[in-house]
Amino acid sequence: MRGDSLRIISIGIVIAVLFTIMYPGSLKAEAQPRACGSYGGIMVQAISGDPPHLNPGISTGAAVIASIAGIFESLLRWDDNMKPYPALAERWEALNNGTTYIFYLVKNATWHDGTPFTAYDVKFTFEQILKRYHPRARLALETLDRIDIINNYTVAFFFTKPNPAFLYILNVLNAPILPRHLLEQYVNNITAAPFNIKPIGTGPFKFVEWRKGEYIRVEKYDNYYLKGYPCLDAIVTRVFRDPISAVLALEKGEIHYIPGYFLPYSESRRLSGSRDIVVTSTGGALLSPMLYMMFNLRSEPLNNRDFRSAIAYAINKTEIVDKVLFGFGKEAISPIPSTHWAFTDEVYKYDYNPERAREILDRLGYRDVDGDGYREYPNGSKLSLEIAYNAGSVILERTAYLIHDMLRKIGIKTDLKPYDEATILGIVYRDRKFHITFERLFTAPDPAVAVARLFHSSFARTTVPYTNSAMGYNNTEVDKILDQAATTYDATTRKALYAQFQEIVMYELPVIPLAEAPDVSAYRIEVRNLHSWSAESRVERIDVWIQTQAQIITETRREATEAVRPATQITVETNTTPVTQQEGISLWIVAAVLIGIAAIVTLVIYNFYRKK
Repeated sequence: MRGDSLRIISIGIVIAVLFTIMYPGSLKAEAQPRACGSYGGIMVQAISGDPPHLNPGISTGAAVIASIAGIFESLLRWDDNMKPYPALAERWEALNNGTTYIFYLVKNATWHDGTPFTAYDVKFTFEQILKRYHPRARLALETLDRIDIINNYTVAFFFTKPNPAFLYILNVLNAPILPRHLLEQYVNNITAAPFNIKPIGTGPFKFVEWRKGEYIRVEKYDNYYLKGYPCLDAIVTRVFRDPISAVLALEKGEIHYIPGYFLPYSESRRLSGSRDIVVTSTGGALLSPMLYMMFNLRSEPLNNRDFRSAIAYAINKTEIVDKVLFGFGKEAISPIPSTHWAFTDEVYKYDYNPERAREILDRLGYRDVDGDGYREYPNGSKLSLEIAYNAGSVILERTAYLIHDMLRKIGIKTDLKPYDEATILGIVYRDRKFHITFERLFTAPDPAVAVARLFHSSFARTTVPYTNSAMGYNNTEVDKILDQAATTYDATTRKALYAQFQEIVMYELPVIPLAEAPDVSAYRIEVRNLHSWSAESRVERIDVWIQTQAQIITETRREATEAVRPATQITVETNTTPVTQQEGISLWIVAAVLIGIAAIVTLVIYNFYRKK
């Protein structure tokens, strides 16, 4: 009898497990991307000013990244909780304490010209493009020993030391995969490649047309390897010279989306009261932007640390947060944001103190000799600093004007020099014909990827944009610390190393961190799956869809009946749990209920047989 009861219980357990498995997705959270609610339509998004080119392998510029959205892919996708999902790699392995990574690639992807995508493209991209030219991936690949092609769809990366940051760069922002057959002949002169103007990728959208000063158009790629995607027919990126004009176009329904970098914070605050527009800071876990003031350390008097400290004391960061970020951000303490695991506040601080700034300048011999309100060099010649900035960014323009006024109050004359994005890249990172400039740069997902580029001396000898190429900072101790932190797996040790790094650079001030400046975007309420799950919402377009008028009417009627939806759509947050995580939890609950039901059935059967 005991044997029979055990068999019955065993059968019951099997039934419970099978029943659970048969329930669709019962023990598995929904994979990304998400389903299309409808197909067709054109999404129109806005940028301010033309990008210099359309090659994300050599630039992380905001206009470049927004314009190529949907064209390119990386090996992985990431959700806003920094969980990886397959993209061009359908699965992967990390071996030997992070010194070896193997990727198994999709077998049915093609470039938009019909050429098959293979492991040779991956090897070429990392060895010949990213490691040489990319502003962020470059440092993360410094310990890359070799890449072996096992077969057309399997590739292995070997590092000389553990590389804890490597997986985190596998996204379009940091490691877009590029076509070997189109770029191989240009590896030593990458800026001359026709590809930069007419890009070809593996993504759900293919490049169609770029009319400078007007728009960039991409259209659905019919042979995309993930069936059922994309949802949209096309994406048009309209070029606005005035960011306010883009906001007005959004309100009128002429465009659907303004990415964060191009949306003035003042307008973000105003738009958050609209019924028809969603204002959000979600979907940017790969970003964590910081607003920096950058010095050309090759020029006098900015090559003097004490002179730079005088400027630091003259800056009112509270005013910058209030008047530039309109309260969306917070004052920066170090070059790493306070929300990051590597952050420390045990650094040299420069509280707003213009009187102390004047005392330092007087001590250094910079005095107002002729009584015009502005200081001269110790030798009596006029002191004037040139502030170069990207006029296409409201954030950077407002910052430039505020700093100009703050320095005037301590007797430093500055000349404001506005440039478009393409021009300022040459002025700052190639020619270095400036004294002060500003950048709003991403600091995530790892300091080895996005922060080290501003301080490691290996960038000082390059012309790579958005790096130490601008400042020319050179400190062998900082280099050593950054190198060690990038190749150490232990989190406690890494945190201690980055604390040392922050302490040094906040004393020496090659840059002044001004503010933590979150990415705040705005889009029409009918746009779906945008800023909903991806950590790189600026470029993820695979599952974005536009609600039809019929769907809007149906939803409006349902909401009026249920009376459960708030009137205003606002999600201004920095960290939310994606719907997929919530669904995953609910599915586990369903599974538990099903198992419980099966267990009860088993007990009934058992009691029936026991009575017999």
